[in-house]
Amino acid sequence: MTIRLATEADLPALTDIYNAAVTGTDATCDLEPRTLGERRDWWQAHLAPHYPVLVAEEEGAALGYASLSSWVNGAVYAHTAESSLYLAPGARGRGLGTTLMRALLEEAARVGHHVVIARIWAGNAASLAMCRRCGFETVGVQREVGRRRGAWEDCVLLQYLVPGQIGRGDV
Repeated sequence: MTIRLATEADLPALTDIYNAAVTGTDATCDLEPRTLGERRDWWQAHLAPHYPVLVAEEEGAALGYASLSSWVNGAVYAHTAESSLYLAPGARGRGLGTTLMRALLEEAARVGHHVVIARIWAGNAASLAMCRRCGFETVGVQREVGRRRGAWEDCVLLQYLVPGQIGRGDV
């Protein structure tokens, strides 16, 4: 298995992986699959060098991807990114998520982020455990902020402080 920076040519496979997470897990905030056109808009936001997308592949097939995105608007948050990670159904449960997240955190350091945030639904025990294995700490729980299948869901907010990182300079 190799992990590399994604290219636009990966977008159809990344869209398929994301949509499998939408329809088969509770890992996303979406309730309906996204079109390739909608995912192109997402891709455009990741062309900036400090918001990379990594893809894990084996024998040319994408197994999963991880990305850094803008945390919130505002110049004071320029050194904070939000992480996302999705795996193809057949790639889950093999430790790939941990490997991919660790690679993403190395990439966060390389591009100058000071903090990486993860927002995980409270019922997603596997993702919470993976984040904690990678050094994330829980910093809060947002109560009943999401609604899926007629039930309110809590979101756990986790934070990773990038070791030795002082950021990309003043904004």
